[in-house]
Amino acid sequence: MAIPPEVGEKQGNLRPNDPRLSLIGVGRRLNSSAAVFRELGMVHACRGPASRVRAVGLFWWDRGTGMDELIALPDERFNLKRALSGVFWVMALAISSFFGISYSQDSWPFGDHRTVRERYSVTKVERVDLAPIVNVPGRVESIRKTIVRCELQNLAGQTAGGSSTLIELLPEGSAVKKGDVLGRLDGSNFEEMLRQQAIVVEQARASELQARLTYEIAVLSVKEYEEGTVLETLKGMEGTVALARSDLSRAKDHMEWSQRMNGKGYASLAQVINDANSTQQLDFSLKRQLSTVSLFQRFTRPKTKKTLLGEVKMAEMLLNNETLRLSRQLDRQKMIQGMVDHCVIRAPHDGYLYYVKEGRQPVQIEEGLVVRQGQGLFYLPDLTRLQVIAAFNESVVDRVSVGLPARVYFEAYPQLCLTGTVTTVNQIPVPQNDRGEDVRFFVGNVRLDATSPQLRPGMSSRVDIQLGNRKNVIAVPHRALISDHGRIFCYVYHDEQLEQRDVRTGSDTPELIEVVQGLEPGEEIALNPPETFVRPRPLLGFDQIDRAPRSDRSPRKTANRQP
Repeated sequence: MAIPPEVGEKQGNLRPNDPRLSLIGVGRRLNSSAAVFRELGMVHACRGPASRVRAVGLFWWDRGTGMDELIALPDERFNLKRALSGVFWVMALAISSFFGISYSQDSWPFGDHRTVRERYSVTKVERVDLAPIVNVPGRVESIRKTIVRCELQNLAGQTAGGSSTLIELLPEGSAVKKGDVLGRLDGSNFEEMLRQQAIVVEQARASELQARLTYEIAVLSVKEYEEGTVLETLKGMEGTVALARSDLSRAKDHMEWSQRMNGKGYASLAQVINDANSTQQLDFSLKRQLSTVSLFQRFTRPKTKKTLLGEVKMAEMLLNNETLRLSRQLDRQKMIQGMVDHCVIRAPHDGYLYYVKEGRQPVQIEEGLVVRQGQGLFYLPDLTRLQVIAAFNESVVDRVSVGLPARVYFEAYPQLCLTGTVTTVNQIPVPQNDRGEDVRFFVGNVRLDATSPQLRPGMSSRVDIQLGNRKNVIAVPHRALISDHGRIFCYVYHDEQLEQRDVRTGSDTPELIEVVQGLEPGEEIALNPPETFVRPRPLLGFDQIDRAPRSDRSPRKTANRQP
């Protein structure tokens, strides 16, 4: 605030009784103002009755402008720089107080004096036929995909194990034909095992051949005994018995002749006795021969046959053992040969090569990687049969069932839209991430009715599942509703005011959402409802405004919408 020129800039131009110093109507206001100026170090004297100033001229009270203004004037004891600084701070305090009061009371320049209908877009609540959908994220996958795994096995007794090092790799995304090499594993250990196994196989083959010869000889021995030795022995025994019988018959005839001759006196008694002894000896010899034949038939022949048959059985068992051993060694040789062949990984059919990323911390497939038995390395999807793996939030999974139609949109190709059908909805949830968030999703499959050559497995998509038509329901635009800490509400317009009202929602579409409770047809609601906030708490003594704290201000959320 400038000093009026008629007052002057020096103390010498004014006197205590100067008529230009008007002190009419000062009273308490002068005392209050003087106290303020004194605190700022600008007032040096303000004494005496309210009608005059007895000290050197320090104040000028101007009544000509229609309002009271108190101006400090410089004197010999007065510092102009400090006075102007004090005036500046007083003016700043007054201006900030003015704007604070205006801001808290929504008055000029902050207040909006338009009517509610002019400030907000209003629409009427109506009943419509709603075709609700559930919008969920998805990922393109092939219905039939061949996973190529490490087929090396841990062979017992060897140090090679079922692991190896990936030494050659085809770039991901390459188009391959059946039989093309996808990668190579280090097979040096298995090749050495194959050479050692070849030696073992030859040894087993020799042992099997020796056992086979032993078995054949044992079988021939049985045949030789039954068809040769036994027959020959029996014939010899039969001849011996026949000869003994013949000798016995002759001896009996000669003994009888000797007895007749003795009766006629032609032979002596000693000769008769001698012939009788010879007959007895031959009879004993015949009986012994008959006994030998009987022993051979009853004991010797079956015992020898069983012995030979036992040798045949032992030879057969040895042969079977050696044959089995040879077969096992051949199988092992074939298995090792297969491990050598598996070190060269080939495509089982035509397709595009993708690296497998399994587990929550997938391993980067690259050259030099040590792979284990059964580890997935590549997969070749069938691009002619595709599906979308959809993730249903636990809040909507109960509304989705098998057989519902769906439309699928793809982020890489916004103009592409394919139809499909929900084929499965898992009943066991899976966690969304590993950060401890208690968010559960249910995985489901949507089979595409047709495919496109542009699509590749792993592409992100959006799935709109159609839940069926709902007739004659109350529905409002999404932007008319606000979700705040679990509450869903809107602003209803009536009597030139907006009333905040809680609602309960149901199914929705991209444009509309069903209101199950809280609104009636014909009511009007704001499409651009005010944000829920208040300004800072006013200073003590000002009127307080009943609004929610500014710190609670949050962006508008659309109710029951899936990302």
